[in-house]
Amino acid sequence: MNQECKAVFPIYLEFKGEIQNYILKKVKSKEVAEDLTSQLALKLYSMCEKLQDVRNLRAWLYRVASNVVIDYFREEQKKHSQSIVDDLSQDEEEDFVNIAVENCVLKLLEQLPNKYREAVRMSDLEGVNQKEIAEKLNISYSAAKMRVQRGRESLKSKFYECCSCVIS
Repeated sequence: MNQECKAVFPIYLEFKGEIQNYILKKVKSKEVAEDLTSQLALKLYSMCEKLQDVRNLRAWLYRVASNVVIDYFREEQKKHSQSIVDDLSQDEEEDFVNIAVENCVLKLLEQLPNKYREAVRMSDLEGVNQKEIAEKLNISYSAAKMRVQRGRESLKSKFYECCSCVIS
């Protein structure tokens, strides 16, 4: 065991309380802060060869502590995300898929030429009938029907290009 590695434990003990308080402010749980402080000790020991290159020991310890906290939050986020997915019932999964498809369709709708986008938006999203669309856009009824139909066809085509899926 080299000299730097022997020096890690006394340094850890000297700053333990200060670092643990710092971690506690970040994670807001005494138990988690204690666990992370212990992890910090292991991490410091595994990095003991770098100790000789450290110019500002306190800043280095805080940097390592920050990284331990960041790793903790990343793991928690992964666990939380997975538990949310695991907890979804079949209906919730369908709702989730429907929302994702709706968001996709809305983005694709923005890619349509304005005359088709407005006609499809009014007809399919706002529930405006085609006669009212014709009046609002100052076009004939047959032109409104044509814009809605062509807009839907174009949207359907863009959807299949983008998503490569089969709808039954």
